[in-house]
Amino acid sequence: MTKELTEIAPISVVFAVIFWAIISYFVIGPQAATRIAHADYTEDCKINLVSTIHAASHEQQQTFNQSTNLEDQSAQSSSAWNSLQGQYSQQTQLIDMLTGGGFSRTIQIQNEAASRARQARDDARKIIRARAERAAQSAPDQCACQVQMALGESQTEWAMYVGSFTLIKNEKISGFPALMRVNARYCSERITS
Repeated sequence: MTKELTEIAPISVVFAVIFWAIISYFVIGPQAATRIAHADYTEDCKINLVSTIHAASHEQQQTFNQSTNLEDQSAQSSSAWNSLQGQYSQQTQLIDMLTGGGFSRTIQIQNEAASRARQARDDARKIIRARAERAAQSAPDQCACQVQMALGESQTEWAMYVGSFTLIKNEKISGFPALMRVNARYCSERITS
């Protein structure tokens, strides 16, 4: 093969091109790719990742904003009991006394259960917020992982890009953010677990 190449170009040029290709692939390409990727894509990745995490957290919290049936029924029962006590104070006290405090105890038990349900919803929202905060704090590490994974998948393309003095721009170079997003789930699980 070198014989055919030496017919087209002098042997020193062939060796210089091969040497430049090797240097580009193993030294200059990875270093330049790492610097370019971190400078151009890491900050956007962090911003997008934190935004996505907070949006998902907000959506998850919305499911715990609506009161439960138990809370609604407790509020209705308490309202009805208070209304009866306001209008018929002596009669409701007599009925409650004849039942051994059954009505007032039932209302109290129902109110306590509703309070526990509200507390459980509040606790669930706090857990979701805390989980989102931890995930947002790990965004720089997740983005660094995405960059490294994408660089590993596009090392040859970066070597060609740098070795050709940015004349050859492959699809993996122009679509580098998409290549990073392909690894987002893997990096998220790896960093946050």
